[in-house]
Amino acid sequence: MWIELPDRAVRTLSVTTEHILGDPGVYPPLACQVTLTEEVESAGTSTTRIIYEIKTIQSPKSSAEMQRKFEGAIGASFELLLSERGCILGAPKTDGSGPLWLLSSLGEDLRTAWVVPDQAEFEIGTTWQERPAMPRDMPDDIQSASAKAQHRVTSIDGDWLEIQSAFELSLKLTERGSRGPLHGGGKQKARLHRTQGIVEAHKETRVLANLASGPEPAAILSMKLKVLTSA
Repeated sequence: MWIELPDRAVRTLSVTTEHILGDPGVYPPLACQVTLTEEVESAGTSTTRIIYEIKTIQSPKSSAEMQRKFEGAIGASFELLLSERGCILGAPKTDGSGPLWLLSSLGEDLRTAWVVPDQAEFEIGTTWQERPAMPRDMPDDIQSASAKAQHRVTSIDGDWLEIQSAFELSLKLTERGSRGPLHGGGKQKARLHRTQGIVEAHKETRVLANLASGPEPAAILSMKLKVLTSA
C-alpha cells in the first residue's frame, strides 16, 4: 500500500462543513467547524486503524437546540480502517449524548478523503473507479441506492500526492417517497502525504429531486467540505 503511517502518530484536524437544505438561492447555509484528534492505533503492511475523537464544535448560526446537541457530541469517537481495498468506516466507538448522524457524516466525509490508489506504483493521469458499498440500515422510504466514483492522480511530488475525484449517487424511493427519485453528484480534490495522510481536502456535493410540484429537478441538499490538518 502506498500510504505508510507511523504507529501511534497523533494529529489535529479541522473540518468545516456547510449544508444547505433546499435551493441554495433561497435557504441560508448551516456552517459547522469541528476539531478532531486523529490517532493511528495500529499500522501494518495491509491494514491501518485510524481513530478520530471530536474535541470542539462551533456552529454559531445554528439554533440553541442544535448547539446543545453538538455539545453532547464532544468526546465521541469513530474509526476508519484503511487497507489496499480502500477505506471503510467503522461503527462509532462511543455513542455519547450527541447526534449520531454527526459522527456518521464526519466519518463518511473523512472516508472519502482517504482516497489512496490500490497500487503501490502509479503516475500522473492514473485513474481508477470505485463503487462504494451502500449502508444496510437505510430509511424505509429508500428502495435502492447506488454510487460510483472515479479518481485521477493529478500531481506527484516525492511523498506528496494530489487526487481529483468525481462521484455520482442515485436513490430510488418507494411509493411512500414524496420527492421522487434522487440524483446527486460532486467533486473532490485531496492532497495526501505518504507518512502523514490527509493534509487538505475540498469536496462539493449537490443532490437533486424530481418533485411532483414542478417539471424540473430541484436542489434539496448542497454541501461543501474542507479538511485541514496540523501537527
